[in-house]
Amino acid sequence: QYKMEDKLSNISGPSKWALGITSGLNVIDLKTSSSIQGYSNILDQASSKRFGYSLGLNISYRLSDRFALHGALEHHLLREQIQFTQSDTTIIVVENVPTSIVVNEFTGSARTLIGSQERQEVTNRTIGHVNQYNISEVSIGLSYDVYKGPNFDIEALVGFGLTKPNTKGKYIDQNFKIVDLSETDFLNNKSLSSLAILGFRFNTNINKRFSIHSGFVYRQHLTDWALKDAINILPSTFNLNVGIGLKI
Repeated sequence: QYKMEDKLSNISGPSKWALGITSGLNVIDLKTSSSIQGYSNILDQASSKRFGYSLGLNISYRLSDRFALHGALEHHLLREQIQFTQSDTTIIVVENVPTSIVVNEFTGSARTLIGSQERQEVTNRTIGHVNQYNISEVSIGLSYDVYKGPNFDIEALVGFGLTKPNTKGKYIDQNFKIVDLSETDFLNNKSLSSLAILGFRFNTNINKRFSIHSGFVYRQHLTDWALKDAINILPSTFNLNVGIGLKI
């Protein structure tokens, strides 16, 4: 009599799903252009970049040994410094003031004519304000491992995203006047904005489940932020980030 025994073997392949949390720093370039003479130059001279921050949650699914599909939900705070002096000319009318003196050539008597006079008064108003752009972003993309080692790999990322901006601060309109972004329709805060994503990510495996990743991402907005036809604002951002990943 022969006795046969079945042996179970636990054979598990690498996980195809992974979760990640990232945070980082970013800078914005509004890339303003206009058909109004000198307007773009004034905006370029008035604004200077400042660092903001980012926080995101992402999920990925490995399609093959080199390709992976990515989805992300992120929040970005973008900041810039605006410095501009607005000059306003006010015409002041003064009533009942001497305007001229009439002299009688025969008698030598003189009389003063009373009327109104106009004078111009120039006032300067200077702003130095840090604008904030709160961006909620959802994106989907594809990655390719340009380098793949036993514990380290480099991914090239390309993707597409939708954002919802919420702006706060002051800006300079096409009439070279200071406007409040939350009280005017200078920037479009109501509709979604689309963007293209391009970047690289560096992954280092800690163990079979956890990894540390870092990278840099360039985002180019494809939707004009400005509502006026004479102005085009297509921002771009550059982001440096670091995070941790978990295979599930």
